[in-house]
Amino acid sequence: MGILHWSKGGACMLNIDKKRCTGCGTCENVCSQNAIRMVESDRGFLYPAFDESLCIECGLCEKKCPLNVDTPVLEYKQRVYGAWSKDKKILKASSSGGVFVNLAKEVEKMGADSICIKDMAGVLLPNAAYELVTRIKESVKLPLELHTHCTGGVAEMTVMRAIEAGVDIVDTALSPLSGGTSQPCTEALEYVLQGTKYDPELNLDYLKQACDKLTVVKDRFLANGGLNPKALTTNPNILKYQVPGGMLSNLMSQLKGQGAMDKYEEVLNEIPRVRKDLGYPPLVTPLSQMVGTQAVMNVISGERYKMCPAEIKDYLKGKYGAAPAPVNEEIRKKIIGDAPVITYRPADDIAPEFEAMKEKYKDIVKSDEDVLSCALFENVAVKFLEARNNPKKDEDEVVEFDVVIG
Repeated sequence: MGILHWSKGGACMLNIDKKRCTGCGTCENVCSQNAIRMVESDRGFLYPAFDESLCIECGLCEKKCPLNVDTPVLEYKQRVYGAWSKDKKILKASSSGGVFVNLAKEVEKMGADSICIKDMAGVLLPNAAYELVTRIKESVKLPLELHTHCTGGVAEMTVMRAIEAGVDIVDTALSPLSGGTSQPCTEALEYVLQGTKYDPELNLDYLKQACDKLTVVKDRFLANGGLNPKALTTNPNILKYQVPGGMLSNLMSQLKGQGAMDKYEEVLNEIPRVRKDLGYPPLVTPLSQMVGTQAVMNVISGERYKMCPAEIKDYLKGKYGAAPAPVNEEIRKKIIGDAPVITYRPADDIAPEFEAMKEKYKDIVKSDEDVLSCALFENVAVKFLEARNNPKKDEDEVVEFDVVIG
């Protein structure tokens, strides 16, 4: 039995199993009559509240409830890992065990040129950023960079707190392409920092020239559907789902292509479940796109793991390396059967191919980076490099320009 059931026995009513309800809000989102709204309980949990007078007895709330899907309960043991710094000074000053400070120190010992705090989902909160940057700057001498996204609506505040804590570099985007799943606005940050010791002294006149050209490009892609307006909006629910901005853009594209944008929230709820099944792979490219694609397939098909992309199968065979946490073995068997799982370094099975790729694409590659792109993403990279080397003067031409900052 699922967790939410609609019944009619003289009166409409919702029967809710509060022990299993996750408060996802799907029932509220699908109700066309606004008969359901999410209400916070005295313990701080969200549950559906039902207005009988508005109900039209369609039963859609029960049908769409993600936990009403007839999915077998998978029983398996979970491992939980904990870590903390042995340095009592670091441990005392940290609210999270000081692990990131230790990692930064190890990276410095390995000979890195800089360290980047990559908040790919845009969920790093301002005070946490201040503490993290402060502790790392106290412990290492390398330049420290912060990369975050505006998806959750807190990036500008997070960047300011990081700057106040002494971060050396922050990633931003020019205004036409800032906000939403992108980065904070470059020009706005320059205005905010003017007259302070943090002022980067950017030339706003040059930035405006660049923005004028980017606005043309942005408007063109908005008009032809290449840029989804939803990617430009703020969604605080991301602070709950913790999905990277680039991953969200890809999800929107996939759902739009399937004519299933109404399943957006359902897919967001499915992502944490897929990630748990796969042993919590980090949500960075390409793993973020793989997890997102699998979540979309699970929702669209109506059966979890009925369809799986080749990349997910390769991941479960160990070809992307070891998972950070144990993989759900029942899911692995369902997807790849009895196929062998490698436990060594996957690249050991790959013959050296750099020189061969360089020779194969000698007419289009101009750098080692181009060769690596062809080796890693051959189909996409070759098309891109050919287009770059032979630009066409058509309506989809990318506007190129030089910007001098300073």
